[in-house]
Amino acid sequence: MKWPDHGGQPLQLQEMLQEKKRNLLDFSANINPLGPPDWVKEAAVEALDAMTVYPDPDYKTAAEAAAESENIPPQQVLITNGGAEAIYLAARLVTGGKVLLIEPSFKEYRLACAHYQITIDTVSYKNNHFPAADIAAKINEVDAVFICRPHNPTGTLSAKEEVEQLMHAAPDTYFFVDEAFIDFLPETEKLTSLLAENPKLVLLRSFTKMFAIPGLRSGCLLASEEIIQKLQSWQMPWSVNTISAALIPKMTADKKFVESTVAWLEEELHWIRSSLNTHRWSMSESRVNFYILRDKELDDHEPLLRFLMQEGIAVRHTYNFDGINGSAVRAAVRSRNENNQLLRALRRWEESH
Repeated sequence: MKWPDHGGQPLQLQEMLQEKKRNLLDFSANINPLGPPDWVKEAAVEALDAMTVYPDPDYKTAAEAAAESENIPPQQVLITNGGAEAIYLAARLVTGGKVLLIEPSFKEYRLACAHYQITIDTVSYKNNHFPAADIAAKINEVDAVFICRPHNPTGTLSAKEEVEQLMHAAPDTYFFVDEAFIDFLPETEKLTSLLAENPKLVLLRSFTKMFAIPGLRSGCLLASEEIIQKLQSWQMPWSVNTISAALIPKMTADKKFVESTVAWLEEELHWIRSSLNTHRWSMSESRVNFYILRDKELDDHEPLLRFLMQEGIAVRHTYNFDGINGSAVRAAVRSRNENNQLLRALRRWEESH
């Protein structure tokens, strides 16, 4: 039996480890613990009134709302079935070509490349730092590069200036920048302002992480009008359901919820980091709602996964992140009480191991 492909699969993790079934506190999924906002359920129920009618195939209202939020024309927005559809649509732009992946990275990039017969080259993060020089050495030899920003699984953030310099050095290369977790950072960290000067920049976005609605699959893709037209012609008709499309204008308008989450998260990350025993634990310099955690006395972290599961906690394994391969775990940032439960479990691990 194989390891679960993604976080948010505690039952599959229990089966993989052949552990006794129990309710688990799930730290494996990177979802905002402050959401969904109170208005989401009411708006979703209200949208059900339109379920007997086909959605607008162009999702005009949703696209206009997303465009207004980003201060770009609506012709530069494509509404997608979550960030995953955006990844596959972007990859299709370089079918049969060559792509650079920066490992460790989100598994769907590799799967999307395989789907479109794309050859993969790789570079690796150095001590959780963005390998700009290594990317620059290969960037003109590939048709596209996937950049995860903020980076999954470490939660670290490459500097906007580094990405901009790489684009200037390789004007013929597509830059697929996955900004699925960018909403957890100040607005100034977004790359939207670079779209006008970089016609091969494609930004992949997700609404589901910030607003805690992964079951509704809601995302968008930002790019030049020419790229959007091409991707729209490839997109499956009605790929986004009525409820998701109806929520997008409300999500893009709810700046207060986003800002309060960003402020809360910064404080909570600081508290978690200051509460860890740094002699025993190494925590990535994350700026978003998840982080890599490594026991300095452990190589393979399967024993820690098992221990935490017996404590009623599921964290994300890293066996399918190339370059980590089980030598750490990934944990989400949850409420203060829940984060404290994880920290207490880690202290019990220290005492017994």
